Order: sequence, then C-alpha cells, then structure tokens
Amino acid sequence: MTVLFLFPGDPRQPGSPGPDFASEARAARAAGARVAVVDHEALLAGDAARAVVGVPAGPGPVLYRGRLPSARRTALAAALADRNRTLITGPDLQEFEALVASGCPLALTAGRVTLRALPPAECARLADGGTAGLVWVDGEPPEGTVEGAGIMVQLASAGLYRPGWGTYAVTRTEDGVALGGIGFHGPPDESGTAELGYDLSPSARGAGWATEAVRLLASWAAARPEVRTLRAATEPANLPSQRVLARSGFVRAGEESGMYVFEYAGSGSGAAAGTEEAQPLNAGSRPPS
Repeated sequence: MTVLFLFPGDPRQPGSPGPDFASEARAARAAGARVAVVDHEALLAGDAARAVVGVPAGPGPVLYRGRLPSARRTALAAALADRNRTLITGPDLQEFEALVASGCPLALTAGRVTLRALPPAECARLADGGTAGLVWVDGEPPEGTVEGAGIMVQLASAGLYRPGWGTYAVTRTEDGVALGGIGFHGPPDESGTAELGYDLSPSARGAGWATEAVRLLASWAAARPEVRTLRAATEPANLPSQRVLARSGFVRAGEESGMYVFEYAGSGSGAAAGTEEAQPLNAGSRPPS
C-alpha cells in the first residue's frame, strides 16, 4: 500500500503545497510518502473533478490534509474514486495521523527495495485474507506475512501497538509490487530489546530480497535510542534464513525454546542479490514470548 499525501495547493505557485502545508509536505516526503496537491478553491466551489486533475491515478489510498465541509469531502472521495484512489476516513484516518505524528517512517527505501508501513487496520485486512491494497507477486501475501499481520492486530487490540514497531510490506521500489512482509513482534521492551521477523513469497526467494529488507529495517531500528538489543529467531533447520541474518549483520547468540537466537551486531557484509537459496525464508514468525 502506497499512501499518497494530498495537500491544498498554493494558488500563486501551481503544483506546490500551500504555505500552511509546506513543512508538513516536506516531512511527508522525508518519511518516504508520495505527495500531490489539489485545487482547494475548486473543491470549495463544488468542482471536485477539476480539483483532482493533478492527482496521479491509483490504485492506492489518499490522505487529505486540508479541512473540508462534510459534503465537499464526500465529493472529493468520489472524484478520487474515479482516479482509482480511496480517500482514507474513519479509524484508518486516525491510525495514519498517529503514524505521521509519531515521526516514524511511512516507507524506508534502499535501492531496489522499499518497506511500506502497514497500520493495524491494514494488518487486519491481511489477516482476514485481503491484500491491504497491494499487488502481490504471487497473487496473495505469503502465509508468514498473514500470521505476522495477525500478531500486530492482537497487539493493537491490547493497546500495545506503537507506530514504527509494526508490520511493513516488502515491495519492489520500481513498481510497488509486494514480495513479502517484515516487521517487529512489538515495540522494544523495558530492557530495550526488540525482535524482528520476515517472510517472502515463494517466487521472490533466492534473489537477495530478504537480505536487503532485513538490512534496511535492522539499520533503522538499531539507530533508535530506545533499542539496546535487536534480535531475530529462526528454526535450527532453516539454514537459508540463518544465512540471511548473518549477511545482514546478525550473529548467533544462543538458543531459546528450540529456536536459534541471533542478535544484530552491525551493518552486515557480503553479497545480497542472487545469493539466497530458493527455500522458505522466514524468521521469528512466532508471537513474542
């Protein structure tokens, strides 16, 4: 799911956000979001179709940051729907606003891989068998990604969800196609320990995607001041997953409940693309203990 942030345009500078929204637009771009503008005056005048002419066609959700009367917001939603876009409203809107306010990334990008944050409402759609608005490389999300989304829904229901420490879709930067999921079992605990897990669709395995995704999210997490230890757990027989962790900067730290435990020690080294075996690649799909 690629969220498009929509801002009222500056009538004096067509194509640019209005002066009241310029700083927020810069922050959205810095967080990895896409940004577009609408003709707010046209919206207020009742011409929603003209107002959204500059909005790129979807699919994908839209978060509008301007204020509108209810009837005009309804008209905006209809005009966006004609462009294959969905205006975020209700609980979804509250979740995205909380994510934006947290300062945590909406997306992380490094070269060919982009990790896109999935708030609890989107995780619930995955857990219920949906696609969360994403195009999946194998037509549907892999089993481990669905399980991880379900864990995040449980955490949110218990009031334990924190923006940034949830589920991300692993996507190709070039076209947004989703290859799998990666994320955390929850926010860092009292000792500063967080646990990471990941999963790829079968056709995406063996091409280095898991290594690049783990490196990207691990480096982000390790730089957070609340994190002292970042770990991942994998089954002893899952050698491909262990190699992914080793290449991503993790080292074996012990064994727990029949699982090998790895801890993050640095940025990783060695080749990534084209070096993973075409076998299941997942780690830490269990809920936090």
